[in-house]
Amino acid sequence: MGKMPLMAAAALLAAVVALTAAEASLVEHTFVVRQMHMQHLCKDTLVTLVNGQFPGPAIEATEGDTVVVHVVNQSPYGITIHWHGVKQRLNCWADGAGMVTQCPIQPNATFSYRFNLNGQEGTLWWHSHVSSLHATLYGVIIIRPKSGAYPFRKPDMDVPIIIGEWWHKDLTEVDKAYHNSNDNDPAAATINGKLGDLSNCSGKAEDSYVLEVEPGKTYLLRLVNAALYSEYYFKVAGHSFTVVASDANYLTPFSTDVVAVAPGETMDVLMVADAPPCRTYHMVALAIEAPEPDPQLPLYLSRGLVRYKNINVSGVDCRGQQGAMMPEMPDHHDTTTTFYFHGNLTGGAPEHPLLPRVRGPVDERLYITLGQGSVCRGNTTSCKRGGSSESMLVAYMNNVSFHLPDKVALLEARSRGDASLSTVEELPSRPPRAFSYTDPALIPVAPGGKEEAMEPTRKATTASRFRYNATVEVVFQSTAMMQSDSNPMHLHGHDFFVLAQGHGNYDAARDARSYNLVDPPVKNTVHVPRLGWAAIRFVADNPGSWFLHCHFEYHIAPGMATVVVVDNGPTPETTLPPPPTDLPKCCCLKAEESYVLEVEPGKTYLLRLVNAALYSEYYFKVAGHSFTVVASDANYLTPFSTDVVAVAPGETMDVLMVADAPPCRTYHMVALAIEAPEPDPQLPLYLSRGLVRYKNINVSGVDCRGQQGAMMPEMPDHHDTTTTFYFHGNLTGGAPEHPLLPCVRGPVDERLYITLGQGSVCRGNTTSCKRGGSSESMLVAYMNNVSFHLPDKVALLEARYRGDASLSTVEELPSRPPRAFNYTDLALIPVAPGGKEEAIEPTRKATTKRRFRYNATVEVVFQSTAMMQSDSNPMHLHGHDFFVLAQGHGNYDAARDARSYNLVDPPVKNTVHVPRLGWAAIRFVADNPGSWFLHCHFEYHIAPGMATVVVVDNGPTPETTLPPPPTDLPKCSKLQE
Repeated sequence: MGKMPLMAAAALLAAVVALTAAEASLVEHTFVVRQMHMQHLCKDTLVTLVNGQFPGPAIEATEGDTVVVHVVNQSPYGITIHWHGVKQRLNCWADGAGMVTQCPIQPNATFSYRFNLNGQEGTLWWHSHVSSLHATLYGVIIIRPKSGAYPFRKPDMDVPIIIGEWWHKDLTEVDKAYHNSNDNDPAAATINGKLGDLSNCSGKAEDSYVLEVEPGKTYLLRLVNAALYSEYYFKVAGHSFTVVASDANYLTPFSTDVVAVAPGETMDVLMVADAPPCRTYHMVALAIEAPEPDPQLPLYLSRGLVRYKNINVSGVDCRGQQGAMMPEMPDHHDTTTTFYFHGNLTGGAPEHPLLPRVRGPVDERLYITLGQGSVCRGNTTSCKRGGSSESMLVAYMNNVSFHLPDKVALLEARSRGDASLSTVEELPSRPPRAFSYTDPALIPVAPGGKEEAMEPTRKATTASRFRYNATVEVVFQSTAMMQSDSNPMHLHGHDFFVLAQGHGNYDAARDARSYNLVDPPVKNTVHVPRLGWAAIRFVADNPGSWFLHCHFEYHIAPGMATVVVVDNGPTPETTLPPPPTDLPKCCCLKAEESYVLEVEPGKTYLLRLVNAALYSEYYFKVAGHSFTVVASDANYLTPFSTDVVAVAPGETMDVLMVADAPPCRTYHMVALAIEAPEPDPQLPLYLSRGLVRYKNINVSGVDCRGQQGAMMPEMPDHHDTTTTFYFHGNLTGGAPEHPLLPCVRGPVDERLYITLGQGSVCRGNTTSCKRGGSSESMLVAYMNNVSFHLPDKVALLEARYRGDASLSTVEELPSRPPRAFNYTDLALIPVAPGGKEEAIEPTRKATTKRRFRYNATVEVVFQSTAMMQSDSNPMHLHGHDFFVLAQGHGNYDAARDARSYNLVDPPVKNTVHVPRLGWAAIRFVADNPGSWFLHCHFEYHIAPGMATVVVVDNGPTPETTLPPPPTDLPKCSKLQE
């Protein structure tokens, strides 16, 4: 694996080899993976794509062909590509399962996959197999019969139909959220990358996929469900289907007007264009979800159009025809239709060569329960469950949540006999205890709920190992543990026979009698029904390490997976070859590097701390050392001693540290993110640590033999918001006295009382909508219930200078909130329909400012609120320093709290820490003409609108007047369009 020059990549991209019919054995593609911006639903989103296409390029081949795909990774992420359903006979190295068969292809590196398509015909697909990136990195694989003949009427045209989802979120963050029990929802469903006309923004409908057909012709629709989240129903109004294949295996054809396709599955269906040709017909993909009490998602539905062409040649008169016909869809909570649809699948002719083996004796049997559970956070063994923040949601097989290795891929470790395999456990062949797996009372998650006693789960890297050619039976049992979804279970490297499915708990004595051993369908992904079971058998005849997992991303990411290990056979022809020499190497064979500060005994170091984080305030400590705080935000303080520093985003702290600890040890320096406790939404624990290491010890004659390892400091709890409150309260101004302090002690010209919180605005520019977490409204942040909207045509300062008309839309920020309430009431934090916060949520968006005359003395009291969260707020004012007069908890009371103002030696800052559920008062002199941004320095507050602009007028003299702009001031791009 190595780097590939861009010119070479471009040349390879152009060289998609199509050989003549006589030589048609090699299909070659180059996949350039890179990021680009796409706009849907009025939002610009950075997505990762192959060759700039969504969906990605189709691979079209003939049975028996060899496929070579050169992957050029120009994205910032490690990437693998999995060839879903390709059997990879004795070719496990090319399967593309991240950290199972290979390490990811690192950024700016390349790797070539090579595999053959012997004995496979039909529809498969490819997708990324690292994190949630496969939401945009996917495409279809079409394998046509070498003879050109199908076991059904030859279609006039192939039409791939890929059902997917559109996500506004960073997909790598989506995957982390699955691991940390946070909910994620896609923005919309898609058909062939199109959201469809039912998705719209500001009244403009999204494009729909359009399939043009000719009357009387037959179309082979190759359906793929590439969604992360949902099983789908698919229908075309006025048309019916004949289902002929699934997962690149032929079926006994049957007729239906609706197709159910689960994530990972493919379905090949024939559709005859036999409807009245003058109308258009909607094709619809509708997401299926389990009914309540399962958590409910928005309704995901995408629709395209079937439109007839070449009508005029048939002499049809199309005048007076109606609009597009909409099919009658099953209810989105209907899980019965999909159960019977999948139950109708039976194997097609000719009989599969492994079927006689599957009818014979079974060598290995597994009974695998599929559900959700919880593990304790922080590697503790005892914790509260039932939705408590002390535990973390996981998914499991037989109560073991799969943990991917992070140092070496499992197949490579097995090939070289790596010691890391000693930590791989055998997956239990049965669940640890029996209970009524499908009891609906297990679904709700609550303290004291029926599920709570059965939640405990453990995390491990697991495998099930089988001898070569063993016949294996697996019964998958869906459970009601904390949810009751179906489970699309996918096995890499093998097809299997689906023998039966049923509702309720599997009973071997009863249910084995229903097995179809005559003509079972052959699949690579089995739909395990909601609150039911499915039984499969396969022959373990393909040596390697093969991933077995649920294809719902919210199940695989938190652990519903294991690895099927198939031993080598007795001959060279049944033995997995060695890995390719250019197999990607893991980037993480060692821990991430730590920052190391080398110090000399007795010397003093000025640590200049800056918090550049987007998300969190941090505590900073160095084990065995203390600090003297001497300055903040480039202003001197009255020095004080402490062993912990609190620094909010945007702040700087200058602290002295004397290297006076025993020099033979090393000492961890630690930065720990602070977060508000529940009921605020909880983040993962963010902690980074470096090292303080003493040097030049030998010159002092110190004997360092027998010294211990690095010392770890005792940190405050990450929910401790009291320590940072008192730390910031200890800051006082240093000598000499600031020249503006006399002005600040004098009369105040302008007073603002600004509440800081979160609210909501209605989507689609409507004025009335549901709130309390409804999808009809959108979360924003505000000052005094106004969410700041940045202009997009001309910068505010430039507009002010030239008297631009756009300033007419700039509003004056209210000097007080629109209504008084108990701002710090904890009952306002939870977001829910009917919650206390719901009536107070309504917020409006505007571009706001506060204008002050030159040299005015301004007092601002910032009030943190509990509106939908209770974080602190690091407020930063551009262009001015200010004096921090006081801070306090609770609601600010002017009559009471102004008496606590420090007008003797207040600290001078440019960023003030407004405490959680509290307030902070500042004063400044508006002596710097211009338009100055005032905002919270948490990105998740400023981005959705916790900001305004402070406008300071020119003074009376040229020396107090803002000069004209520089001649090379950048122009706004939209002015040039």
